[in-house]
Amino acid sequence: EGYFEADMYYCKGCGICARECPTGVVTMVEEEE
Repeated sequence: EGYFEADMYYCKGCGICARECPTGVVTMVEEEE
């Protein structure tokens, strides 16, 4: 309890988690090919 975990199989890359993160520690970065 007290932390969040991202489910990368469910992630659609929309960035809502980064926008809504209350502490600002979640960021979105583009993948390199």
